[in-house]
Amino acid sequence: ARQIRNRVLECMERATNPQITDKERERLLSFIVVGGGPTSCEFTAELHDFLQSDVAKWYPDLIPQIRITLVEAGPGLLGSTFDHTLASYYLEELEKKKCYRATGYCGCRHRRQTAQTRTE
Repeated sequence: ARQIRNRVLECMERATNPQITDKERERLLSFIVVGGGPTSCEFTAELHDFLQSDVAKWYPDLIPQIRITLVEAGPGLLGSTFDHTLASYYLEELEKKKCYRATGYCGCRHRRQTAQTRTE
């Protein structure tokens, strides 16, 4: 958890550099969580709260530019082990927090510091 926190703060610090391009700033402020199970869903919510509650104190100008995306290969979040009502509630909360979700994606790969996804 400490490594993730430090990496997020490093991205925020690097995004304040006035000499980087807008595209690079967008990349630094984009966070992708892979997996739509309970752990990934909880992590996404905690990441959002950390950015909005703690990081916003140090980098208030960058907060509106942050993008959090939750990617899941299956058709929905929280799988079949959780009640559909709970999954619907979670999706509503994600939308309120302006977090994005991408379901039905697989074949994720990392190329030249840019996460690229494709639908199969």
